[in-house]
Amino acid sequence: CADMIKDGMSVDVAIDTIYRAYAPATSITVICKKMGIDKKEGWPTLSPLLQKEAPEEEGSPGESNVTKPTPVEKVSPGGNKVTKPKPRPPPKGPFAALSENPSTLNDLWIEYRFGISGRKAAKDFTRAEKEEFKSQYCARRHFWLKCAEMIGCGMTPDAAIDAIYRAYGRRTSITNILKQIKIDRKEGWPRLSEKNPSLHTPKTGLKSELSNRPKTLQELWKEYDFGLDGNKAAKKFDAQERGAVKHLYCFRLPFWTKCAEMIRCGMTEEEAIDTIYQAYGVSSSVTMILKKMRIDKRDCSWPYALQPPNAGITWRQSEGANKEEST
Repeated sequence: CADMIKDGMSVDVAIDTIYRAYAPATSITVICKKMGIDKKEGWPTLSPLLQKEAPEEEGSPGESNVTKPTPVEKVSPGGNKVTKPKPRPPPKGPFAALSENPSTLNDLWIEYRFGISGRKAAKDFTRAEKEEFKSQYCARRHFWLKCAEMIGCGMTPDAAIDAIYRAYGRRTSITNILKQIKIDRKEGWPRLSEKNPSLHTPKTGLKSELSNRPKTLQELWKEYDFGLDGNKAAKKFDAQERGAVKHLYCFRLPFWTKCAEMIRCGMTEEEAIDTIYQAYGVSSSVTMILKKMRIDKRDCSWPYALQPPNAGITWRQSEGANKEEST
């Protein structure tokens, strides 16, 4: 499909050509198997359709026999042939970019931890990517570090952001809050330490343990992202620590993976967890929901509300489309 797009086809035309070659009623699995066989034989099924789709050369009928002049190769003064540089391959995975005008501090934190609209999380930027967005990254860096520090002291993300809002004013613009945070950092955080004196004293010696019976999915997500009862965040466990709690970790992993995926697509933590509750039943216990999610992940049979959106459409946009269809 990528080769057909490189040859000048649009995405829709390329996919439609493949469907016409292998019959629209055929399942995706059967199409992939047939294409695996055709690739070894030189694409006998697709080749006739690709020749029809190839655009004809423009020109008058009288110019059909006229041979076009061959391009002259450029030669450098030293006698070597000048070759054009090869174009860079497209980047794989999420691309590195920062939002221009974030509306809230919550958006800034999600941008740092998970990334927004399919972008790379700011905490995973390489040195070159940080240099590319140097002005934006440096202006937000002190907020990200302080917020992560407050969460490491036992606060939830919402509580940490709320404390920052109360210290600097809810009506203050995001730009002014970031400037004041940068100044307060040099002076020892006078505004934040007045109401919360222990914010910048992070806990050390965290244990790599998982809670026995979390009562809600909110507690389960907090255990993964930040840790519960002074324990280490589950996402930071190394291979040895995961092996020590292998049964519990593997049992809860489908929920953690799906929730993180929904947050990366633009949902907040509360919206993602609420969607999961609605899909499996608000009155269902945490253990029952985890059992169902484990089965759905194994069989690739997620409920409609939890299926990943199409390319280029965020989870919120697909949710809105579903609501319009239901009405």
